[in-house]
Amino acid sequence: MITIDHLVNPADRIPFREPVVENMASFGSILYTIWNKGGDFVYVSIGGIRGQAAKDRKLRSRIMQHWQGMRSGDQFCIYVQEYFVLPQMIGQPYEAQNGKIDRMVRKYIHEHLSYAYVIDQSDEGNKRVRDYERSIQQGAWQGMKPLLNPRELDQFIGTNCYHRVSRTAVLTDGARYLAERAHCYWLMDVIVSYLVELDIQDWFVLATLDVSDTKGVVSLEDGSGHVHAPQEIPFTDFPLPVARLFANWNGDDWVLMLPSEY
Repeated sequence: MITIDHLVNPADRIPFREPVVENMASFGSILYTIWNKGGDFVYVSIGGIRGQAAKDRKLRSRIMQHWQGMRSGDQFCIYVQEYFVLPQMIGQPYEAQNGKIDRMVRKYIHEHLSYAYVIDQSDEGNKRVRDYERSIQQGAWQGMKPLLNPRELDQFIGTNCYHRVSRTAVLTDGARYLAERAHCYWLMDVIVSYLVELDIQDWFVLATLDVSDTKGVVSLEDGSGHVHAPQEIPFTDFPLPVARLFANWNGDDWVLMLPSEY
């Protein structure tokens, strides 16, 4: 069993400019929080999820990815770019250089952010840290929610613009927020591909992802209540137990949206 109280203790936070991953255990599942210099709770996430047994799970890579500041393959670094780095650049002269944004992201992370972590080396650790992550995102931990939170979806009640993800599909602001915050553009791809393959003759479709442990099932239900081609997802780190999206045909594109945006 692990305890998470020290994740909020400033004395236990490690600046990203000097990560000490060599002092971490070499295997298991990790739950970590990220904080800024002002003491704001920025982010919570997990690592070391893949692998049947705890000894097969590698947990150090997530912290090192954040430390490197490279946006490719690291959604957190994209968050830092969008929420912290780009606003500082508005109105400032900018000369494009290869890798410049990544270096700016890395500089921001090193100068402003720190992390704290706990490790679970039991075989059930991957499920336990995921449960903790979800409860923390919901605000069940000392009443705090992270600034960057994939659960903050109910704020979307319409869209200001559409974001194209394929030749035949666009996302609303809310669907895009979900895709970015929950690292699930793959889910949008699955839904769109099935809409096209199945050629559903309906203007409205409910797409559902049900998650149990680290497995999921994606299904499409048309307006007549018929469920089409449920697809099993053998592994997913999707942070919510269920996700529902509406797909609406507007005559030109499938529009994927959150239910609150309909």
